Amino acid sequence: MTKYDRRTLLTNPTLPTGLLPLSHRLRPSVIVLEVWLAILAMCFAPVLQAETRLSGYLKSYLVLQDELRITDLVALESRQQLQNGIRLMFDHTDEDISFELHYELSPVLSSTAASSQVATLPVQRNAYRLTDPDRILIAESGLTVFGNLDRANVKWRRNWGDLTVGRQPITFGAARIINPTDVFLPFNQQALNTEYRVGVDAIRLQRPLGMLSELDMGLILGPDADPDQSAAYVQLLVNVAGHDLSMTTAQFSDHKLLGVGTQTAVGQLGVWFEFAVVSGVDSYHRLSTGFDYAFNENWFLMVEAHYNSSGAESPDQYPLVRGSAPFQRGEVHLSGRRYLIPVLSWQMSPLATMSAQSIINLSDQSVFTTLTASRNVTQNTHMDIGLQWFTGDRSTFTPPFDFRTGSEFGDRPTVLFGSVRWYF
Repeated sequence: MTKYDRRTLLTNPTLPTGLLPLSHRLRPSVIVLEVWLAILAMCFAPVLQAETRLSGYLKSYLVLQDELRITDLVALESRQQLQNGIRLMFDHTDEDISFELHYELSPVLSSTAASSQVATLPVQRNAYRLTDPDRILIAESGLTVFGNLDRANVKWRRNWGDLTVGRQPITFGAARIINPTDVFLPFNQQALNTEYRVGVDAIRLQRPLGMLSELDMGLILGPDADPDQSAAYVQLLVNVAGHDLSMTTAQFSDHKLLGVGTQTAVGQLGVWFEFAVVSGVDSYHRLSTGFDYAFNENWFLMVEAHYNSSGAESPDQYPLVRGSAPFQRGEVHLSGRRYLIPVLSWQMSPLATMSAQSIINLSDQSVFTTLTASRNVTQNTHMDIGLQWFTGDRSTFTPPFDFRTGSEFGDRPTVLFGSVRWYF
């Protein structure tokens, strides 16, 4: 059964570089890490049959965000942003070793000073990174430039498995939209540029256990390798009679995670189930299950149900939920408990698609809907236009201190966006 990635369903993509100002100084540990990786790559890379590739992309998102009013007060002013992404990717592959280095420069032009407050920008976090240069290179009125060394790793391939050391993406889960076992910096649901998962610093071993089975284990290092901010995990992936099964255990931020997942086919339906329990100071559990179905070559339906015990049933409790540790760490982004998420995709032509997705909070009846149209203009150029539309009860404010939350999505402003993406 084909696993459909959420970003593929919504945008159907085919398949930033900058210099730090002189005032910025890399910490010694950054220099040591980068020199160490470079030496490893040079020492172990054989000369024969090597393949080196330099590629990347240029992206530009024009984002128009509407004004948001609560009672008679302007909670958020309308704003316009130009979110740009310039990614350079150096990949060297040999018979037994490969080296990966990616850097992304993200200049953001905004009509207001607080450019980082727009939810369509991926959150800039330094969690699960041993050390990092300053992520904000320029911060001026109306202009913020983010820099991100997103990949820097060496992978050794042996008969017994693959060992990857350095900055790399690590993601888990059988579900299509919200993955309960995926706790290492998942994107929020409003982020636009989600093509590449945020890299974390890790030592990872992936050992095959057969044709379709694998043991995956790793150590993920937080700032200065602090044990309280680092993590470790073990995941077993097996295929039994055509059914993909996963079992995951992880230790992170003084919490333990146990998770299971499966995906399979039932007749013409693709079906999945994923469940995770997190125990610790902030214990919670989450569950996602759903199905997908292709009506024909052009129409595709997907429906996922999600339960989040770290959320709240009553809107009055949402502010407390958003201040909780799972929210602050970034592994949970939804405030409610019970959700239904339908997605409908239409392949209008070989070069154009349209899709609609709704995240429905079943407790307060608020809805977050995303409409997207995508087109391949040339082999390497793609264009998108979309709308993020929110419905639900608005919050109310009565001076001096009486603020009452209406719903999860009712207080979010409408967002219209368009993008151009060029790959090289």
